[in-house]
Amino acid sequence: MSDAKPPSADWTAMEFGAFEAITGPFFTSSKDLGPEEPFRIGFRVEPKHCNASLACHGGMIATFVDMALGLAMRAATKLEGPSPTMSMTIDFLGGAVAGDWIESRARMIHATYRTAFCDVVAIGPNGPVARANGIFRLTRPK
Repeated sequence: MSDAKPPSADWTAMEFGAFEAITGPFFTSSKDLGPEEPFRIGFRVEPKHCNASLACHGGMIATFVDMALGLAMRAATKLEGPSPTMSMTIDFLGGAVAGDWIESRARMIHATYRTAFCDVVAIGPNGPVARANGIFRLTRPK
């Protein structure tokens, strides 16, 4: 179990599956959400997230933004069931190190009957760490 803590009491721990238990912990907050931002998550960079250069690994940032996109899409569409990522592009904008707090600013851009388009910026203490766009397959009731 990790002892990583969020920056304030406005954040609560999220319960996920086995993969997120290994890569987390992750936290959520609804404080100060913008009108286009349906969901916000964050995590504290730990040594287990860092590469040999002691920077947060790009794979961890990719995992985080994929989760942020998917959770924002789910909150915006209110759909249940699997909604796999069909495509995701990431631009790495800055670095993060152990101890840094990273949080998302995600929004739903557009949804069709079967597809959702979202974007996100991951923000660290020194500004943007990454931005990403995601396309998700929506599962609709039959």
